[in-house]
Amino acid sequence: MSAAPASAPAPAPAEAAAAGMSKEDVERKTKGLLSEFYSASDLEEAKTCVGELTEGGADMSELVEAMFTVSLDLKTTSWPLLSDLLASLAKAELVSSGDVQKGVRELLNVLDDVAVDAPKAPAQLGGLLGALVAEGAAELKPLGQHILEAEGEDETIVASGTAGKVVTALLREWGSRADAEAVNAGWTAAALELPAFFPEDERAKVVDVSSLLEG
Repeated sequence: MSAAPASAPAPAPAEAAAAGMSKEDVERKTKGLLSEFYSASDLEEAKTCVGELTEGGADMSELVEAMFTVSLDLKTTSWPLLSDLLASLAKAELVSSGDVQKGVRELLNVLDDVAVDAPKAPAQLGGLLGALVAEGAAELKPLGQHILEAEGEDETIVASGTAGKVVTALLREWGSRADAEAVNAGWTAAALELPAFFPEDERAKVVDVSSLLEG
């Protein structure tokens, strides 16, 4: 009797990563990861799960995007916990600055549509970005450019007023983690014009960063 054919060896991690993971799979696995994280608040376990997704070929920019969109739907979501997780992933180099920028850019382009069903989404995204900037896990200048350039279905998110909500929440979250002087200095260094984030008819009311921090 001939021997049964040997089974094919499992693909090595590098081969699995090269094969990639579909966006749908990233979203599904992210939902499971966050459901457990919001329940147990185990940061190290969550980081381990993200590392496994990396080995499985997940696009980390899609993970960043999915973490936000999934969190909008979960009833157990803790936005401070999500901020801590994203900042920790960046510091551990499991998620790069480029991953954050790309994921955020995708989110900003659909934010007006998302806000129809989730009106708090612009402020929630802004809060996440403020936490990442405060923790040194994301660069302010490119984030600001993405906000200014984002296009909704019918108009820019600046014209719709969404950009103003995002940047206001960003600055206030940043200000909750650093003193006003540091926030003002960081904003100045990024060379961003604050009124440009607001619709034209609101720009005269936007005095400076300090006025938003105190609002």
